[in-house]
Amino acid sequence: MIAFRSVPAGRDAKVALPLLDVYVDRAMTIPQTSLLDTGARGVRLSAEIARAVGVELPAEPNAPDVIVGGVRSQVHLVSHRLSVELDGRPVTWDAEVAFCAPWPHPFGLLGMTGFFDAFDLVLQGRDERFALTPRG
Repeated sequence: MIAFRSVPAGRDAKVALPLLDVYVDRAMTIPQTSLLDTGARGVRLSAEIARAVGVELPAEPNAPDVIVGGVRSQVHLVSHRLSVELDGRPVTWDAEVAFCAPWPHPFGLLGMTGFFDAFDLVLQGRDERFALTPRG
């Protein structure tokens, strides 16, 4: 089981959420903290992280804008290999990733397409923990 992690929630408050470090780079050196979000349609990450690790993005946005937390972002949709570490070992999968700009949020989103279709989730909200099992 993976414990929820605390993030700032405004004026000195913190809230524990199901967060997971996702790696966009093949060497798994730069984690992108991401929220497991069953309300998100897909994987949404910062375009800045893509550029920082050398992911080639289309010159122009190639998918409809998304609005997350009241912020409209342009989308550069790319098929890309992502990785997470589960039980001390890397797990990789291919996903359509919406690299978004601007992305002022403190974490990315792992949504229904590109994440939950690759993993089964057991969520224990009261105990603030979750488990992931890769599919196939």
